[in-house]
Amino acid sequence: MKRRDSTPPEGRDQIPTTFAEILQELLWHEPRATAAVLMDAEGEAVDYASSLSSYYTKVAAANLRVVLDDVARAWRNLPGGEALTQTVIRAKQRTFFVRPLADGYALALVLRRRAFAVSARAVTLAVCRLSKEAGWPAPLEENLPWHPAEVEASRADRFRPKQLRTDANWEAVQVLGSFVGRTGEGSRGGEKGYRCRLEGGAEITLVREPTGVWFVDQQARGLSSRLGPESVPPAPSTMGQSSASPKVM
Repeated sequence: MKRRDSTPPEGRDQIPTTFAEILQELLWHEPRATAAVLMDAEGEAVDYASSLSSYYTKVAAANLRVVLDDVARAWRNLPGGEALTQTVIRAKQRTFFVRPLADGYALALVLRRRAFAVSARAVTLAVCRLSKEAGWPAPLEENLPWHPAEVEASRADRFRPKQLRTDANWEAVQVLGSFVGRTGEGSRGGEKGYRCRLEGGAEITLVREPTGVWFVDQQARGLSSRLGPESVPPAPSTMGQSSASPKVM
């Protein structure tokens, strides 16, 4: 599927930074979002990627800053007093997602109407990359549990993987077993996961989210040429259980 950059109808009103590139990739990995904004503690947009107008995008971010502060204040008054990790606001025409970041910054997403689910995998990756670019504490990207993957599906079943791109090459995958994830609100069916073996012997888990975006549990680059501890083939009894296609709740 060809990726297209999200650009406001009237064009951008500021020169894009590396943050804009990260936010654009987030929109690729979360198609339900039409705008992604990195905003500061005052609600000012540091940078953004959006198919909406620049004015709407920035005004939405400013308003979401106020909402986030109000929700976070109320959340701290609840028993337990834990820090707010994210919030979702459903309005009449759109849905909004906000995640607090370090130093008072926040990541805001404008979602399509009636969308109420956000890819945790895509957001985690974006937060990791934004934090690294900003100099905030962040885990190494290679240590994240999920990474975006380019997958060619079978013609007979568009949910079933046929090939995975590793480096500049496509490599055939052998499906060992499958599982079905929980159906989320606003999605057409749940995610589908597969335990697979590559030609080089490495074993991986591929997940197709309801949006059609694929993720793999290891970085795909150079994957075919290695068989690390994380790729040790499971015991025969485990493989038998995997092929039974258990449902994961």
